[in-house]
Amino acid sequence: MTHFVLFFLFLNILSIGWSKSDADYPVYLRGMNWANVEEHLQEDLSLSDAIIPTNYIIDLSVNARGYGGADKSTFNGSVVIDMNFTRSTNSIELHSRGLTIQKVSIIGSRIDSAPLSVVNITHNKNRESIILLINRTIIANEEMILEIHYNGSSDLSEYGLHEIWNPDPIEPRFVLATNNFPTGARFWFPSFDEPAKRAQFQLRIDHSTEINGFSNM
Repeated sequence: MTHFVLFFLFLNILSIGWSKSDADYPVYLRGMNWANVEEHLQEDLSLSDAIIPTNYIIDLSVNARGYGGADKSTFNGSVVIDMNFTRSTNSIELHSRGLTIQKVSIIGSRIDSAPLSVVNITHNKNRESIILLINRTIIANEEMILEIHYNGSSDLSEYGLHEIWNPDPIEPRFVLATNNFPTGARFWFPSFDEPAKRAQFQLRIDHSTEINGFSNM
Protein backbone atom coordinates (compact mmCIF):
# COMPACT_ATOMS: atom_id res chain seq x y z
CA MET A 1 0.00 0.00 0.00
CA THR A 2 2.84 2.39 0.89
CA HIS A 3 4.56 1.76 -2.45
CA PHE A 4 1.31 2.43 -4.31
CA VAL A 5 0.77 5.77 -2.53
CA LEU A 6 4.34 6.89 -3.23
CA PHE A 7 4.05 5.88 -6.87
CA PHE A 8 0.77 7.79 -7.17
CA LEU A 9 2.36 10.91 -5.64
CA PHE A 10 5.32 10.61 -8.02
CA LEU A 11 3.01 10.45 -11.04
CA ASN A 12 1.08 13.42 -9.69
CA ILE A 13 4.25 15.51 -9.37
CA LEU A 14 5.29 14.63 -12.92
CA SER A 15 1.89 15.52 -14.34
CA ILE A 16 1.91 18.86 -12.49
CA GLY A 17 5.42 19.63 -13.76
CA TRP A 18 4.57 18.83 -17.37
CA SER A 19 1.35 20.85 -17.24
CA LYS A 20 3.27 24.06 -16.58
CA SER A 21 3.63 26.61 -19.32
CA ASP A 22 7.09 27.35 -20.73
CA ALA A 23 7.21 30.68 -18.89
CA ASP A 24 6.95 28.90 -15.52
CA TYR A 25 10.40 27.36 -15.94
CA PRO A 26 13.79 29.11 -15.54
CA VAL A 27 14.97 30.47 -18.88
CA TYR A 28 17.61 27.77 -19.26
CA LEU A 29 14.88 25.08 -19.12
CA ARG A 30 12.49 26.71 -21.57
CA GLY A 31 11.89 25.52 -25.09
CA MET A 32 12.02 21.83 -24.17
CA ASN A 33 9.19 19.40 -24.65
CA TRP A 34 8.97 18.05 -21.12
CA ALA A 35 6.59 15.29 -22.18
CA ASN A 36 9.61 13.81 -23.99
CA VAL A 37 12.14 14.54 -21.24
CA GLU A 38 13.53 10.99 -21.45
CA GLU A 39 14.62 11.67 -25.02
CA HIS A 40 16.46 14.83 -23.96
CA LEU A 41 18.19 13.02 -21.11
CA GLN A 42 19.68 10.56 -23.58
CA GLU A 43 21.09 13.29 -25.83
CA ASP A 44 24.78 14.10 -25.43
CA LEU A 45 25.11 17.89 -25.49
CA SER A 46 28.72 18.07 -24.34
CA LEU A 47 31.35 19.80 -26.44
CA SER A 48 34.32 18.02 -27.98
CA ASP A 49 37.14 17.15 -25.58
CA ALA A 50 39.63 17.87 -28.38
CA ILE A 51 39.67 21.58 -27.45
CA ILE A 52 41.01 22.96 -24.16
CA PRO A 53 40.49 26.70 -23.51
CA THR A 54 43.19 28.16 -21.27
CA ASN A 55 42.50 31.90 -21.10
CA TYR A 56 39.67 34.36 -21.86
CA ILE A 57 39.94 38.13 -22.28
CA ILE A 58 36.47 39.68 -22.31
CA ASP A 59 35.88 43.32 -23.29
CA LEU A 60 32.30 44.37 -22.62
CA SER A 61 30.58 47.68 -23.33
CA VAL A 62 27.23 47.86 -21.54
CA ASN A 63 24.28 50.23 -21.82
CA ALA A 64 22.03 49.93 -18.77
CA ARG A 65 18.39 50.93 -19.08
CA GLY A 66 17.77 54.31 -17.49
CA TYR A 67 21.39 55.50 -17.69
CA GLY A 68 23.02 57.65 -20.34
CA GLY A 69 19.73 57.93 -22.22
CA ALA A 70 19.43 54.16 -22.79
CA ASP A 71 15.82 52.93 -23.03
CA LYS A 72 16.86 49.27 -22.88
CA SER A 73 19.86 47.29 -21.66
CA THR A 74 22.25 46.14 -24.38
CA PHE A 75 25.87 45.14 -24.65
CA ASN A 76 28.63 44.85 -27.24
CA GLY A 77 31.57 42.62 -26.57
CA SER A 78 34.64 40.84 -27.77
CA VAL A 79 36.24 37.73 -26.35
CA VAL A 80 39.75 36.47 -27.05
CA ILE A 81 40.22 32.79 -26.23
CA ASP A 82 43.54 30.95 -26.01
CA MET A 83 43.12 27.24 -26.67
CA ASN A 84 45.05 24.02 -27.11
CA PHE A 85 44.07 20.93 -29.10
CA THR A 86 44.46 17.36 -27.88
CA ARG A 87 43.73 15.79 -31.27
CA SER A 88 43.12 16.77 -34.88
CA THR A 89 39.94 18.59 -35.89
CA ASN A 90 38.75 20.93 -38.64
CA SER A 91 35.99 22.65 -36.66
CA ILE A 92 35.47 24.41 -33.35
CA GLU A 93 32.17 24.30 -31.46
CA LEU A 94 31.51 26.62 -28.54
CA HIS A 95 28.41 27.82 -26.73
CA SER A 96 26.44 30.92 -27.68
CA ARG A 97 22.78 31.65 -27.00
CA GLY A 98 20.88 34.82 -27.86
CA LEU A 99 24.01 36.56 -29.13
CA THR A 100 24.55 38.12 -32.55
CA ILE A 101 27.97 37.09 -33.82
CA GLN A 102 29.49 39.97 -35.79
CA LYS A 103 33.00 38.80 -36.59
CA VAL A 104 35.20 35.77 -35.90
CA SER A 105 38.96 35.79 -36.46
CA ILE A 106 41.93 33.59 -35.68
CA ILE A 107 44.59 36.04 -34.56
CA GLY A 108 47.34 33.60 -33.69
CA SER A 109 48.45 30.03 -34.29
CA ARG A 110 51.66 28.12 -33.65
CA ILE A 111 52.20 26.99 -37.25
CA ASP A 112 52.83 30.22 -39.17
CA SER A 113 53.53 28.42 -42.46
CA ALA A 114 49.92 27.21 -42.63
CA PRO A 115 47.77 30.05 -41.26
CA LEU A 116 44.31 29.29 -39.91
CA SER A 117 41.09 31.06 -40.84
CA VAL A 118 37.36 30.60 -40.29
CA VAL A 119 35.58 29.80 -43.56
CA ASN A 120 32.02 29.24 -42.29
CA ILE A 121 29.89 29.78 -39.18
CA THR A 122 26.76 27.77 -38.41
CA HIS A 123 24.37 28.01 -35.46
CA ASN A 124 22.94 24.97 -33.69
CA LYS A 125 19.90 26.10 -31.72
CA ASN A 126 19.33 22.75 -30.01
CA ARG A 127 22.91 22.60 -28.74
CA GLU A 128 23.02 26.38 -28.05
CA SER A 129 26.28 26.61 -29.94
CA ILE A 130 28.10 28.01 -32.92
CA ILE A 131 30.30 25.81 -35.08
CA LEU A 132 33.32 27.33 -36.81
CA LEU A 133 34.62 25.54 -39.89
CA ILE A 134 38.38 26.00 -40.27
CA ASN A 135 40.27 26.19 -43.57
CA ARG A 136 42.58 23.30 -42.67
CA THR A 137 42.92 20.53 -40.12
CA ILE A 138 44.16 21.69 -36.74
CA ILE A 139 46.68 19.13 -35.51
CA ALA A 140 47.15 17.71 -32.02
CA ASN A 141 49.15 19.95 -29.64
CA GLU A 142 48.58 22.99 -31.84
CA GLU A 143 47.80 26.26 -30.06
CA MET A 144 45.44 28.94 -31.31
CA ILE A 145 43.96 32.31 -30.33
CA LEU A 146 40.36 32.99 -31.36
CA GLU A 147 38.68 36.42 -31.32
CA ILE A 148 34.90 36.86 -31.51
CA HIS A 149 32.96 40.14 -31.68
CA TYR A 150 29.29 40.00 -30.72
CA ASN A 151 26.34 41.89 -29.24
CA GLY A 152 23.25 41.10 -27.21
CA SER A 153 20.54 42.48 -24.95
CA SER A 154 19.48 42.05 -21.33
CA ASP A 155 16.06 41.76 -19.71
CA LEU A 156 14.51 40.65 -16.42
CA SER A 157 15.08 36.95 -17.14
CA GLU A 158 17.35 36.43 -14.09
CA TYR A 159 19.85 34.58 -16.27
CA GLY A 160 23.05 35.43 -18.11
CA LEU A 161 23.68 39.19 -18.10
CA HIS A 162 20.26 40.30 -16.86
CA GLU A 163 18.41 43.25 -15.37
CA ILE A 164 17.37 43.54 -11.74
CA TRP A 165 14.82 46.15 -10.72
CA ASN A 166 15.87 47.89 -7.51
CA PRO A 167 12.76 49.53 -5.98
CA ASP A 168 14.76 51.96 -3.87
CA PRO A 169 12.29 54.58 -2.50
CA ILE A 170 14.78 57.38 -3.10
CA GLU A 171 16.28 56.26 -6.41
CA PRO A 172 14.49 53.30 -8.06
CA ARG A 173 16.61 51.97 -10.90
CA PHE A 174 17.71 49.01 -12.99
CA VAL A 175 20.87 47.12 -12.09
CA LEU A 176 22.74 44.71 -14.38
CA ALA A 177 24.09 41.46 -12.94
CA THR A 178 25.27 38.08 -14.19
CA ASN A 179 24.03 34.62 -13.30
CA ASN A 180 26.18 31.95 -14.93
CA PHE A 181 24.83 28.88 -13.13
CA PRO A 182 24.41 26.36 -14.56
CA THR A 183 24.77 27.43 -18.21
CA GLY A 184 24.33 31.21 -18.19
CA ALA A 185 27.76 32.32 -19.41
CA ARG A 186 26.81 31.54 -23.03
CA PHE A 187 24.10 34.24 -22.82
CA TRP A 188 26.64 37.07 -22.55
CA PHE A 189 29.85 35.81 -24.17
CA PRO A 190 30.69 32.91 -26.53
CA SER A 191 32.46 30.29 -24.45
CA PHE A 192 33.12 26.66 -23.69
CA ASP A 193 30.39 26.74 -21.07
CA GLU A 194 31.13 23.48 -19.25
CA PRO A 195 32.53 23.00 -15.71
CA ALA A 196 35.34 20.72 -16.87
CA LYS A 197 36.71 23.35 -19.28
CA ARG A 198 38.33 25.60 -16.71
CA ALA A 199 40.42 28.60 -17.70
CA GLN A 200 41.73 31.95 -16.53
CA PHE A 201 39.62 35.07 -17.14
CA GLN A 202 40.26 38.77 -17.62
CA LEU A 203 37.26 41.11 -17.79
CA ARG A 204 37.14 44.76 -18.83
CA ILE A 205 33.86 46.70 -18.70
CA ASP A 206 33.04 50.00 -20.41
CA HIS A 207 29.97 51.66 -18.86
CA SER A 208 28.27 54.97 -18.16
CA THR A 209 29.93 57.21 -15.59
CA GLU A 210 26.59 57.19 -13.73
CA ILE A 211 27.11 53.59 -12.62
CA ASN A 212 29.86 51.43 -11.13
CA GLY A 213 31.09 48.03 -12.26
CA PHE A 214 32.20 45.19 -9.99
CA SER A 215 33.50 41.70 -10.72
CA ASN A 216 34.68 38.71 -8.68
CA MET A 217 36.35 37.02 -11.68
